[in-house]
Amino acid sequence: MRTRFLTAAAAALIVSLGAAAPAAAKTVVATTANAGGTVSVATGDTLLVKLPGRWKLAGDTAPELTLGSTSFEGHGARGHTILTFSAADHGAVRLGVKNAITGVKLSMLVEVARTR
Repeated sequence: MRTRFLTAAAAALIVSLGAAAPAAAKTVVATTANAGGTVSVATGDTLLVKLPGRWKLAGDTAPELTLGSTSFEGHGARGHTILTFSAADHGAVRLGVKNAITGVKLSMLVEVARTR
């Protein structure tokens, strides 16, 4: 009888710990295909914006998104820009970028949901 009680108590503890654990943060990737659309992330997630060519951020994304880094990988026309953001606060923000060579602008709406 005692063994069954201990087993049931251990199972209940495992279930309650699993329910209380926060959702794991994930990485969401956005590209030019997302331009003009909406991207959804949750607080704590990482948003990678990968764009062909040289791009720079064209506007403020605070407090919803915090820019972690901007990098350019590759060479010449085959290179691409990666903007790395962390989703810091719930809400919605227009993320705008501008091509450093052509001046073309792209934007997307980023909705940041609260972590469950």
